[in-house]
Amino acid sequence: MRNIVSRALFTLMNEGPISFLRKTRRRLQTRSGEGFKPYVIRKTLYGETFPYVLGDPVGEDWFTAFRENPEMDWLKEHVRPGDVVLVCGAHHGMFSLFLSRWVGEAGRVICYEGLPANAEILRRNVDLGGHKNMEVRAAAVTDRSGTVHFKDASNGYIAADGLEVPAVALDDAWDKADVLFVDVESFELSVLRGARKLLRGPLKRLDIEVHCIMFDRPVEEITAIFAEIPKDFRLEVQLDPSERPIPYDSALHTPQRLARLPRVNLFGMRE
Repeated sequence: MRNIVSRALFTLMNEGPISFLRKTRRRLQTRSGEGFKPYVIRKTLYGETFPYVLGDPVGEDWFTAFRENPEMDWLKEHVRPGDVVLVCGAHHGMFSLFLSRWVGEAGRVICYEGLPANAEILRRNVDLGGHKNMEVRAAAVTDRSGTVHFKDASNGYIAADGLEVPAVALDDAWDKADVLFVDVESFELSVLRGARKLLRGPLKRLDIEVHCIMFDRPVEEITAIFAEIPKDFRLEVQLDPSERPIPYDSALHTPQRLARLPRVNLFGMRE
């Protein structure tokens, strides 16, 4: 159900009515020609401060009030200095900029973003903050390298039509990395299928946002996602964005149960 209705339901269920109404208003303003002028704010979280470009109405809605949260807490705890982090679906870079600080000068953060307009805003944020250990790659991540069509919207995704953009399978680009972050609006399974060698290599940590409500066949796709994760990863699951992750229990956290939630985060660790 990859359509406007499913995404509206996702926003309503996952972010609440106020966010839903604000985003709807902003999108109507943009479509009516009022436009949006990007501007810069300063963001301070986890003791880190850096400038951040709010480049479009969606970015403004998401990041003006962005605050410390359990997913970021997990990343701060588990990302190490010197790590190589692959970010799939970097958007404008809020998560990636913090990862850049946490991996330090010896680490690298490679940001994949399929929508060209998002990638340009991301580059502005990288340059503005002087994040020399970050690299922006304007490409969608999927199960095979080549090109795909991408929905021309800030919260875009791979679609049957839209902009034609480069696509990459991670196994074609990387022999090893330390951390894999995935936020690709219901195409998580494709990313993992294109990273099978990487997953079975020295990769140490995973953060996968699973957009259950957006799947055509949620139980089947969630089952397939778990099948792609090697068994030696110790998994945690976050059932609500406001709650801390808990140990994954296959008897309790079945695909049938997870499919009833709008979004689930899967965290994986191996040492």
